[in-house]
Amino acid sequence: MSGPTEDLVQRILASLADEGDARAARLLEEARFEAEAEVRSLLKNAMKAALLRRAAARLDLAEPSAPLAQPEQQQQQPPPRPQPPPPPKGEADLACYVYAIARESPDASRFPPGVAPPRPPRVVRHRGLHAVVSDVPLDEFGQAGVDARATDVEWIGEKVRAHDAVVKSAAAAGAAAIPLRFCTVLRHEGDVRRVLDAHHGRIVDILDAVRGKSEWGVKVRFAAPAGAADEPESGRAYLLRQRERTAGSVPRAAREAAEDCHRQLAALAHEAVTLPLKHQGDANGARGGRVVLNAAYLVANDDATAFEHLVESLGERHVEQGLSLELTGPWPPYNFVNLDLSLEGAA
Repeated sequence: MSGPTEDLVQRILASLADEGDARAARLLEEARFEAEAEVRSLLKNAMKAALLRRAAARLDLAEPSAPLAQPEQQQQQPPPRPQPPPPPKGEADLACYVYAIARESPDASRFPPGVAPPRPPRVVRHRGLHAVVSDVPLDEFGQAGVDARATDVEWIGEKVRAHDAVVKSAAAAGAAAIPLRFCTVLRHEGDVRRVLDAHHGRIVDILDAVRGKSEWGVKVRFAAPAGAADEPESGRAYLLRQRERTAGSVPRAAREAAEDCHRQLAALAHEAVTLPLKHQGDANGARGGRVVLNAAYLVANDDATAFEHLVESLGERHVEQGLSLELTGPWPPYNFVNLDLSLEGAA
């Protein structure tokens, strides 16, 4: 022994000498007995280690003609866990496209082909919710693939129509359904269930809010009435009229009439939102005039007929101001769902 341990022993022995020979002898005897036991244990472990090294050396030199028995310590170790089989060819390149979430289970047999035929849409169920999904190739519908096709108008149009057809099918017969944004893609069904679990309360609240309701779209267009054919038009008047059309000028009376239409339609709806006017017709009157109001309305299905009649009545009332109303729908409530389904496993 050396260092702090030796110093401690010497101090203990010196203290024992001061207490008398009898007690010192007894304590020394006990210490000797414990020391011998400890030495026997150390010798035993050293001999075991030497024997194991010798056995290992002999095993390394032996011919592996037959399976060799493993040492006792190795036999106690659990066998290696079997590795899962590799996924079928191509499965690792698939992701899970999510169209909508519904309260009631949609009839999957009536689903249209979806965005990536021949893989049809199906239903993933979790905690009383039903997500409509389908498998899609990740190289096409992952973020990189969608970004690469951002300027492919034909591809986007085809997939958006396919997406909307599945969403409408999920919401058929008045069933409450939340339409998800185009190209909502997760890695697999497990992530879909994680989303339904993580956002369960919010999803249920939205489904309750849109139950028995549909979205309707209304565009109010302005087209300046054409001048009478028998009335001559000066060159200055003609240039001013063309300048107003080019600048998209809309008379104040027409703007106020469009705002009045929106107020009356919103009063009949549960919710209403105005949407951007960009790309909704040009200043030269394409598609029947310049859009001065683009709005969406969440209307109870029981009020749908009354809403259609109101749109028709407003169109007739404001025709003299050069306004016309265009009604579209019913749609799933795309503009009335504020649901962030962000998940760490998004593809």
